Amino acid sequence: MSRIRSFWRDPEFYLSVLILAFIVYVLVSCPSLSSKGRLIPLIVAIGSLPLILLNVLACIFPLLKDAVKGLQSVELFTPEPGESEKKEKEHPPFKEVLKVFLWFTAAYVVFFFTGYLPMVLSFSFFFLKFRIHFTWAKSALMAGLFGLCTWAVFTLVLGLEPFGIRYYY
Repeated sequence: MSRIRSFWRDPEFYLSVLILAFIVYVLVSCPSLSSKGRLIPLIVAIGSLPLILLNVLACIFPLLKDAVKGLQSVELFTPEPGESEKKEKEHPPFKEVLKVFLWFTAAYVVFFFTGYLPMVLSFSFFFLKFRIHFTWAKSALMAGLFGLCTWAVFTLVLGLEPFGIRYYY
């Protein structure tokens, strides 16, 4: 019984429930949107619903939490071992949080003044080059492919303008 009660003290449980409530709200409110307007929220909500449900269950049942930890530690991009890993271990966590905050703030400012396509191209390139440490060519190729896919979804499917913010508000 004490194991079941311990999840009430875990802040991760409350954050997971809050995210779950938001995802359910998105799913419930999407039918009132136009067919183009509900496409992306539905894709994101349906894709994230099983993951957040699994996380909530893992918070409640500790035995499931050990099985889920293996899924949480999978990295999509694995940088080559070397200097970058040593530098990351030396930084305190506050600097990493500050970097992420500044990164997203800069992305929003670029999006606000230029539109989504320049933001996607520039920030995916800079992320791959300076954070993941890909080569210049590989970073440019992957950023270009990602930008092309983003342009196809947002412009051809959703009908949004790739440059300028006035179309979004």
